[in-house]
Amino acid sequence: MDTPLYFDINVHFRGRMTEIKNIDPLAYSYINLLEDVTERSLSVLPCNTGCTITLLFQVPGSNEKIVVGCDLDVLDMFKLCSKTCLIDLFVDVGDADGIGYTLAIGPQVDVNVNEFVHPQVHVEVNESFHPETDFSIFNVHESANEVVISDDTFDNDPFGVWADASEISSDGLSSYQSDDEGGRESSDHDDNEHGDSGSKSKGFDSSTFGHEFYVEKEGPIKFKVGMLFGDVNKFREVLKEYTIQQGCKIVRDKNERGRVTCHCAALGCEWRIHASPIPDDITYKIRSYNGAHTCLSSNTSVEANSTWIAKKFATTLRANPTMTLDAMQAELQQRFGIEASRIQLYRAKRKAMEEIEGNHGTSYAKLPTYAAEVRKSNPGSLVKIQCYRVTPQSPPVFERIFVAFEAMKTGFSSGCRPFIGIDGCHLKGPFGGVLLAAIALDANNGLFPIAVGVVESEGRESWGFFIDHLHTLIGGDARGQPLTFMSDQQTIDNVIGEIMPEASHRLCCRHLFNNFKKVHPGLLLKKYFWQAARAYTQLQFQQAMEMIQSISVEAHTWLSKVPVTSWSRHAFDERLKNDHITNNLAESFNNWVGPLRYKPILSLLEGIRTKVMTRIQKRHDKALGWPGLVGPNIRKRITKAKMQSRNCTLFFAGGAEYEILEDGMTYQLHIDQKKCSCREWQISGIPCKHAAAAITHKRGNIEEGCDPTFWKEAYLITHGGMIHPIPDQRMWEPVGGDVLEPPPLRRMPGRPRKNRRREVDEAPAGTSQSRRSQTIRCSICQDFGHNRRSCQRAPVAKKKAPQRPSARVPHQGQESQGSQTVIQVDTNWGNRGGRAVMAIRRAIPENTKLTTVMKFGLVALLSNSCTDVPTLPANAFGLSLDLYADSGTCDAGTCNWVGILIGLHQSQAWQPPCSTSSSQR
Repeated sequence: MDTPLYFDINVHFRGRMTEIKNIDPLAYSYINLLEDVTERSLSVLPCNTGCTITLLFQVPGSNEKIVVGCDLDVLDMFKLCSKTCLIDLFVDVGDADGIGYTLAIGPQVDVNVNEFVHPQVHVEVNESFHPETDFSIFNVHESANEVVISDDTFDNDPFGVWADASEISSDGLSSYQSDDEGGRESSDHDDNEHGDSGSKSKGFDSSTFGHEFYVEKEGPIKFKVGMLFGDVNKFREVLKEYTIQQGCKIVRDKNERGRVTCHCAALGCEWRIHASPIPDDITYKIRSYNGAHTCLSSNTSVEANSTWIAKKFATTLRANPTMTLDAMQAELQQRFGIEASRIQLYRAKRKAMEEIEGNHGTSYAKLPTYAAEVRKSNPGSLVKIQCYRVTPQSPPVFERIFVAFEAMKTGFSSGCRPFIGIDGCHLKGPFGGVLLAAIALDANNGLFPIAVGVVESEGRESWGFFIDHLHTLIGGDARGQPLTFMSDQQTIDNVIGEIMPEASHRLCCRHLFNNFKKVHPGLLLKKYFWQAARAYTQLQFQQAMEMIQSISVEAHTWLSKVPVTSWSRHAFDERLKNDHITNNLAESFNNWVGPLRYKPILSLLEGIRTKVMTRIQKRHDKALGWPGLVGPNIRKRITKAKMQSRNCTLFFAGGAEYEILEDGMTYQLHIDQKKCSCREWQISGIPCKHAAAAITHKRGNIEEGCDPTFWKEAYLITHGGMIHPIPDQRMWEPVGGDVLEPPPLRRMPGRPRKNRRREVDEAPAGTSQSRRSQTIRCSICQDFGHNRRSCQRAPVAKKKAPQRPSARVPHQGQESQGSQTVIQVDTNWGNRGGRAVMAIRRAIPENTKLTTVMKFGLVALLSNSCTDVPTLPANAFGLSLDLYADSGTCDAGTCNWVGILIGLHQSQAWQPPCSTSSSQR
């Protein structure tokens, strides 16, 4: 017999398929088949029941199924499926006492797993099964009368091969009112907490069998009587999904561990379902079900709460955390056909992000474990946490953290210039805080983060904590050159001087100018300020300062108080090879990590670590393919210098010395010493336009004129380190000690700001100066781009109220007076005061300093010298009232006054409180 070497069998049982791989037909018997089937597919059966098992395989190319009951049937099965080497085997399980619907054909025999004989023997079950379980196998021998079972056999079974005999009624239909096995009419009280219809016996129960619930992801849910669920929570979850899919509302009559009974809330709809546990007290089974809905569906559902929406969008938000609420609503409508309010979507997104990134409060408790994992996975890294205790017995409270990886420390010390920009940005979480960062520049003038920290606020103590640990990390001297820090705060200078007295401090000229222009605005002052800041020589600086002095002596005095070494290029240390006058490197880092500032502290630190880890590796790999000696950013600057060198007149003095004439100014240059009298080459470390002209004349390579700190080799050394990955949080080894508490929650009034405050003349985000109008000029601040209406520097002044015609209505029984204004107020007492005040303000003379007083229905706006307020009768409440407004000079002639009276129609004219005739009040 020519039989293939190996076969695969797909075993189908109760809607599920399992596989038996790589079967040798020459060494495979019926007992082997029975063992494999029971091990892979029948483990879901209870261990305390007896049953009959029938195996059938489908003939390839047809719908016929043949029973397999002995070794000869197994051989025939292999022979018929020899072309495909793939066998589809179907398993049918019935009750041992005939209660179940069993496809059993031929004589019944008992089977021993160790020996197969036709006479009846005792069954010993494989250890994969419970020893108390007995199986009766119906064996069908090969003969001329071989029985073939087609699909018609199964179609004629109205209950399917998975049907439970307990659900079969006398007319062959399933009724939701027939819960018990005896066919009597049952109620919800028929099921006790064990769900065994009044019996707590753990013996055989036909209700054990049924179809286990299975549905494709977000596919339609269809309930059937006898369907099984893992537990009551699984059933409740599926029931909730069903109500959302159907767009209906249900009422849970019973929602207990022992039974769940629900019906449709719509009037007249007969939909109903009842489920209870099987004898194992865990697995849930649908006992009765009427699935006919006669009500209308709705696109809203109370079941679709924020928790359910968060669960559905967890995967989507993990891939797209910036997904908007409108996009969530559109996807919710498309996938589930329901609508949700914006507050529901907001809460759902917040819950989903907390599930993905962790809770803001609980993240602080994981920081000690995170520090241990960083030190373990990245030896040499520095992680320091500072906390405090409110009382000696209270748990520690988080205050500050400092994180620096060994790869960043080594990269800075080996390949970067000793120049560090430090800055802080506010975190957007509920606990606030400030993210501090120390950023260096690599050989391509790109950002290279050294360390980060989270502190409570920017202050002397918090900056001291950060700079002290930064000094511990890198020391105060890099390759024999003193460190230079740049920041936008002059107060940091004192902290740096205390911790690292050998280090120097630069100020960000952009922030310095913002402070300067608040006191001394003007376009000319702005022009000469930046000329002084960018001056490479003492002469250029002095000329700019003289122009500032000629415009404003106060402005010159203000700038002279700022140390020139902290903001003008001509005073920078030539050994540093850095001419930066703004702290854009730190600002760029803050923008780079901007989306992480809303996340919990642990997700923030991990997000920064991941971004830096991938960034240095990508840059290292990209630099390997750089052409030339320097990076692209340095090459752009050299190209610009070459273009500008065309306007220079060159005089060769011999050797490596040149004299260059430009715009009537003479400069001396020495190529070998890399010096030019313009001092740009010495300060920046990159050849200036004069050096470019001289090197081109010598037929040399201008890139070789750059300082070695700008070469490709230095760049590769900087990015040659590796930040090693950290395992998942669930795999972290716990660290002993007290649980770290989050900092105090200080919730400020109002909605938290998401964008920083911009300067008055700063363009809004997403716009450029070129897009702003240069023809419209403000008549107040004399600046371009806006008019006086939108000027933020305009003085605040009261606008004149429009003149309104007054209705002169006299009192009842009294003649109208010339200056009296009567305004009808027809409202109740509860909101009369607010409306009255609004009407009163129309009668106030301009530029009058007033005080508002309310007492017993009288609203009076008085000048500061009038303090006494008259009262009204108590019966004035709730009546139709008038509002009288008047102004003038009091009888004593001591003050101007404005009086408003809310009173009865018959009330007398009111006089100012300072009047001498008090009887008229």
